Amino acid sequence: MSTTNWIWLRHAKAAQGAGFCGRLDPDVLPFSVRLSQDMPASRDDVLLVSPLRRARSTADALFAAHGLRAQVQGGLVEQSFGEWEGRDHAVAQGLMPEDLEGIAAFRPPGGESFADVVARVREAVRAIEAEHAGGRLWLVAHAGVIRAALAVALDIPAARALGFAVDHLSATAMTSFGGQGWRVDYVNRPACAP
Repeated sequence: MSTTNWIWLRHAKAAQGAGFCGRLDPDVLPFSVRLSQDMPASRDDVLLVSPLRRARSTADALFAAHGLRAQVQGGLVEQSFGEWEGRDHAVAQGLMPEDLEGIAAFRPPGGESFADVVARVREAVRAIEAEHAGGRLWLVAHAGVIRAALAVALDIPAARALGFAVDHLSATAMTSFGGQGWRVDYVNRPACAP
């Protein structure tokens, strides 16, 4: 059985203000941190990133000293909020369901639902596992994508995965056992040190 270690990192804070950032492509606010000593990266590891600049910039800043070059993985892109992109969260008032199941299934105009994201991330995880089984993977992505990966690993409904906190520059680690299931090692652990 092949064991693969997945360490998901949420990008640093985006230069975009509050609101639906989704597929908008701002860079990150300046930050001066490094990976914590209890999270050493190795040249043998694989670094995968969302195509969005906030993830790529975070990966470059955290992994350049480790000799890792980021490989863009399109399936790790953040949820599309369609016509709501760039708008304040107040635009959703009265339009979104109030229960988690409804929120997970809700598609903003021209966007995708969180359930859609879970389906997309499930396919990305399968493809990544097929290519990189047996290694250690660092994946720099977005809160929604990391929640979706938790839904995949735990085999839980999308609505339940919405309950996980995923802070900026936090790590969520999982281990896959070659098609024989998953273990979630930790969620939302601070990943960086000054």
